[in-house]
Amino acid sequence: MPLPDYGQGTVRIEGARELRAALRKAGESLDDLKEAHRAAAEVVARYGSRFAPVRSGNLMNSIRASATVTAGIVRAGWNYKRAASYIPPPRPVKYVPYAGVIHWGAPTRHIKEQPFLSQAGQESEPIWLKHYYDTLEEALDTARAVRP
Repeated sequence: MPLPDYGQGTVRIEGARELRAALRKAGESLDDLKEAHRAAAEVVARYGSRFAPVRSGNLMNSIRASATVTAGIVRAGWNYKRAASYIPPPRPVKYVPYAGVIHWGAPTRHIKEQPFLSQAGQESEPIWLKHYYDTLEEALDTARAVRP
């Protein structure tokens, strides 16, 4: 398996597109990949809640994970019940418009960045990366077994 690219909080897997195509061709479900992405994103989201700056708790409660077949996604700021694995926060929060400003900062407004989600991804990397790679290895083994 190729080594990950750690630029900008992203891990890139070379050959991921080919893996998905091979699994589809083999008649395998891509749900395993989606679940691997979701599991990784949920770990980062849990850590993100720990690292989020807290005044009212709204920002912390707006952090959630989602996934697609191609990526795991952690978001803060909106809190809609779209994901199947949605876990309601202790206090429902519908909209936190300042989430991006807190995370990335706003130099013109003298707001220093507090990259709590980036920090969460880095701090929790040993946990989610091992599980993610194990799941990818299983998917690769499945694709190799079916491939002529």
